[in-house]
Amino acid sequence: MRNRKSRVRNQFTFGFAGAAILLMLSHTVWAQAASPTPVTNDPAPTDSSQLSTVTVSGVLPNNVLPTANPVSSVFGADMPIQDTPRSVSVVSQELLQTANILGPEDFMKVAPSTYSNNQWGGANMPMIRGQMGEVYQNGMERTTRSDGLPMSFNSVESMDIITGPPSSVYGPDQYTGGYINWSTKQPYFDGWHGSSTFLTGYWDTYRWTEDIGGPLIPNVLAFRLSYQGENSGSYYDNVIGAQSTDVYFALTYTPSEKFTLKINTEFFEDKFNEPTGWNRPIQQLISDGLYYTGEPAGGAEFSRSH
Repeated sequence: MRNRKSRVRNQFTFGFAGAAILLMLSHTVWAQAASPTPVTNDPAPTDSSQLSTVTVSGVLPNNVLPTANPVSSVFGADMPIQDTPRSVSVVSQELLQTANILGPEDFMKVAPSTYSNNQWGGANMPMIRGQMGEVYQNGMERTTRSDGLPMSFNSVESMDIITGPPSSVYGPDQYTGGYINWSTKQPYFDGWHGSSTFLTGYWDTYRWTEDIGGPLIPNVLAFRLSYQGENSGSYYDNVIGAQSTDVYFALTYTPSEKFTLKINTEFFEDKFNEPTGWNRPIQQLISDGLYYTGEPAGGAEFSRSH
């Protein structure tokens, strides 16, 4: 009986080991069959100790890297962003479209510690590092108020967002949080270009843009024309949405290498509400004495004067 148990144990051990070996071999064969063979145009290597070169290439039509172009909005001269001793966020036209930058409230998508405080019911001036920031266009200060006047990005080709006070090349300024420098659209000298965009579906938003440009005289005279219109509703009832029209025109004249004349102009019209705040009392606040109805303490005259 003891010998019989030993033979059974040996047969079981041999069968289990054989099954494990067969399983490993089948897994190796399956892995070799499932692994795709790299496709390469290079000839097969003659030496088995050398590996063939595999080149992987892709198409990137839009360059959103901040190192694509030099930065001149910090010290007035073109410098690589790696050599600029300031914190700079470069926002190209491709990044503006990719991140869907439609207003100052979207700055936080592309620049850290940059946002808009929605002062007086509308986003306008940027807040950088908790303080108000300046807005420049092609290195010149814009006439911008901080009480919610609308802004149009129709003329913006790219922008640089810099934290900290502007350098001395911009002259004296009143805001120290940082500044944003807009670079406007430039004419095309390499050929004719045109584009059309249409946006809809976000709280009755309807916005369209037409952009065209090209050379009038090869290598001498070129233009750029961009039109943007909007007829949008609002999240709130009985409130006028954004109804705007923006036309931007740029002309560049280069008769020689030593002389260049750049002209650009913009017309912007917008109809909007400038609310000083929302007041939504409920009956419970009135019943509990937490909300005071009627005229203010100073009477009607105080209300009209303030």
